[in-house]
Amino acid sequence: MALIDTLLNYWLAAPWPIALAIAFIANTSAYLLSAYAIDQLSAALTARGLIEWLDNCALKPRQKQQEMKHGIVACAIFATLSLLTREVYTSVWPNSLTELILQVITFVIFYETYSYFIHRLLHTKRLIKIHAVHHRSVRTTPWSAYSVHPIEAALIGITAPLFMYLLPMSIGVAFVLHFSGMMFTIFLHGNISLRGVNRPIKLVNNAPLDHSKHHQLGNKNFGFVNALWDNLMQTNYPHRK
Repeated sequence: MALIDTLLNYWLAAPWPIALAIAFIANTSAYLLSAYAIDQLSAALTARGLIEWLDNCALKPRQKQQEMKHGIVACAIFATLSLLTREVYTSVWPNSLTELILQVITFVIFYETYSYFIHRLLHTKRLIKIHAVHHRSVRTTPWSAYSVHPIEAALIGITAPLFMYLLPMSIGVAFVLHFSGMMFTIFLHGNISLRGVNRPIKLVNNAPLDHSKHHQLGNKNFGFVNALWDNLMQTNYPHRK
């Protein structure tokens, strides 16, 4: 924690070109290392029969290379927009456990709502060409997570600055939630399912299964973390029932 605190304070005080470089290295490293680790681990565990692919369709030629290219551009956009958080943060860390819990809960609710309706908007006739970059990956891979059009990357990257402009949130909490969200998004696109039928395994499998179906069908399962808005707006794929 002390190391993270030191890095955050240095980043907050650094001139913007240095802060931008640090943010780009942090985002790109998190994306490349996590996607590579999940990609390699998935292949190894699948070969041993411990997990299975959700979608067995063949990957498109050079799919992973194209996804990686778009993902690095997206990380550059995330890094650029992260500089806005330096203008609107309220503190480095929350002052109490209660404040921490409130910040996390309100941001998760905000993000789930924001991402659902932005996702629906990106599927409209006027914007589908933008979102089509992401949907080129019918069979997803960990690299698909941030294989998006630059405009869509900006819509993702502006989430934390927008929330922090509207409601108080510590920069440390924003930092942890951002990188946790990156890990989750990469896992979400991993196209893997753990073998087993017990409840914990089913809960772990639900998110990637839902998102894999979204990439196959296009007009269902727009939610990010859970099915709340999909259920309310009746856009859930029947297996949720």
